[in-house]
Amino acid sequence: MSDVRAAIEANNRKFGQAFHHRDAAAVAALYSENAHILPPGSEMMQGRAAIQAFWQAQMDSGVKEVELETVDVEFGGGTLATEIGHFVLTIQQGSETVKSSGKYAATWKQEGEDWKLHVDIWNSSSNT
Repeated sequence: MSDVRAAIEANNRKFGQAFHHRDAAAVAALYSENAHILPPGSEMMQGRAAIQAFWQAQMDSGVKEVELETVDVEFGGGTLATEIGHFVLTIQQGSETVKSSGKYAATWKQEGEDWKLHVDIWNSSSNT
């Protein structure tokens, strides 16, 4: 169990680093080939190409940083694990920087030795 959580937390750091470098392809590579994302206020999307396009659009709209904090991981064996956590987005709006926080739930799928995001859903808690 601790190995699974450590792998998920490492991938969450990679997610944040890729976002910091504005590398939507690297973000999408953290998802399984047929992953689903369920963003707030948008339709569900499937597949790395759609996920990459979504995250690129977020980067282009001013989202500069993503911080992910794992709260809990449930793993009962097999190839799936469930994570819940908190996020903080740093968004540039003109000359102003805004933080938006929220929560997420993700299903991770083991592919070979790697853990990939397989289902990813999130929503905002507040804007500060």
